[in-house]
Amino acid sequence: MVVSLLLDSIDLFIAFAAVILVLLLLSMVVVFLREGVATPENKLISIFVLLATGLGIGLDMGSNLSSEALIGVVVVVGVVTPSLLLEWTDYGKSK
Repeated sequence: MVVSLLLDSIDLFIAFAAVILVLLLLSMVVVFLREGVATPENKLISIFVLLATGLGIGLDMGSNLSSEALIGVVVVVGVVTPSLLLEWTDYGKSK
């Protein structure tokens, strides 16, 4: 009975994680289309945020990383990497 509850809760978590990822993607599309904020910088940041979200969910389900390490990976991919790319490259800068 415990194993059945555990498997059902994992399936439920995967379903909720997928729904959250889809809603995040849809909300970003709506913001870009409605608000007109589809700048190259925002597109790059959105790609890395989606990548970090998917990576965080995947690593949480499929690895034995501690929560601190998982948070670190998500922050590096979703925050630090796009910030460094925008700062050190000419991506999105008007010429």
